[in-house]
Formats: sequence, structure tokens, C-alpha cells
Amino acid sequence: MTLFQAIAILLAAAAIGRYQNRRYLSLPLTMGQMALAVLLPPVALGLSHIGWFDVDALADFVAGIDFSNTGLHGMLSVLLFAGAMHISLAELQSVRYLVFIVATAGVVTATLVTGTLTFRRVIQLVTRN
Repeated sequence: MTLFQAIAILLAAAAIGRYQNRRYLSLPLTMGQMALAVLLPPVALGLSHIGWFDVDALADFVAGIDFSNTGLHGMLSVLLFAGAMHISLAELQSVRYLVFIVATAGVVTATLVTGTLTFRRVIQLVTRN
């Protein structure tokens, strides 16, 4: 299975699932997507059992994906953008000072922890040699 075929199958399944959800179920979008994600594998296995779909080719394709690289460089930016699109600027402005304090404290804490652990590791490596 090629990358193009895998993307085409996923987009077609998502479009059909979205249509079915809107037409018959009327679930919220995220709930409909989760229902599709839960129902799609048994349907694919059923189609494979009767010979209409090759699950082994899909399994080989998925086994060749580097998920850490794909997640970090491929999907993270899309997920962050999609999450940012649902933020109400009026609500964010009402809690701006709290967000500023929590974000600043998080950055300072992460910097201190990372710096301390890195410094300790460097000291261990230097004293060994």
C-alpha cells in the first residue's frame, strides 16, 4: 500500500463517517470521530475476512511508520493549530494575568529542572574521567 492509498482510504472513511454522524447520529464532532475510530478496525477486519480489503498490506504500511518523527514533525503543529482555533480571545483576555503567571512559572521551572539535571549529569561524566 502506498502513502497515497493510505491517505485516500483515511480521508474517504473520515468523510463518510462525518456524513453519517451529521445525518443520523448528530453527535458532537469529536465524539463522532472517536466512534469512527472505534468502529473502523472491526469493519476493516470484516472486509478482509470476506476478501474485499487487504489488512496485511495496511499492517505492513503502519509498521514502517516512524511514529515519534511523524507525531513531532507532522501532527503536532496541526493539532496545536486546531486547538488554538477553538480559543475564545475574550475569555483568554479575561484570564490573561493568570495565564501569564502560570506560563512564566512553567518556563522557569522547566528551565531550572533541565539545567539542574544537565549540570548533575555533566559533573558525573567529568568526575568519572
